[in-house]
Amino acid sequence: MKLFKLFKKKDDYNIPKSWDELTLLQFDTITEIKNSEPNRIKRDIKIVSYFSGKSVKEIEDLPLTELNKITKPLEFTNTIPSDKWVNEFEIDGHSFFINPDIRTITGSKFIELSTILSVEEINPKVRAEFVAAFMNSKTGKKFEGDDLVNLVYNKGTVGVVYPLFIFFSRLIIDSSRVIRDYSGQQLVKQIKEIAQIMEEIQSEK
Repeated sequence: MKLFKLFKKKDDYNIPKSWDELTLLQFDTITEIKNSEPNRIKRDIKIVSYFSGKSVKEIEDLPLTELNKITKPLEFTNTIPSDKWVNEFEIDGHSFFINPDIRTITGSKFIELSTILSVEEINPKVRAEFVAAFMNSKTGKKFEGDDLVNLVYNKGTVGVVYPLFIFFSRLIIDSSRVIRDYSGQQLVKQIKEIAQIMEEIQSEK
């Protein structure tokens, strides 16, 4: 009985119940726990300890039935987040809007983002960097260095960031294809022009 007085209700453990409550940092952390701990019970104990701030020893003293109730809300992490994105949102009290016009980013940033998409495994920190490139502060606040990327990673939720990443990654891929196709057409055109000039030179001899 004393045990249950220490742990009042499962809400005390700060367990996220949806993608809109789970930050990229938290998702990264529990993914590492899942990948490094094959034992399900030990894995759940570590995850509950992480979210609640309580020691692993405290969580180990819980009955299994109680542990299962506490971790049940995390079942949403076995699903895929929605790809419906929003163009205005808040992160840790900062208001942002998204400019979906890809022409607003620099050429170097476009190349950087295209390179990111060529990586086989894209982790949450990379998604944060990708989405941050298209974020604008509604108050005009300037973020120095990696401050914006870190804000998105540490405080941005998967529910907001994931669909934006999907949208812009598709946009970058499509744009890259157009650029490659255009470059290829230009190259063919230049080769034909060079060949024609060479023919003219040969005929003049």
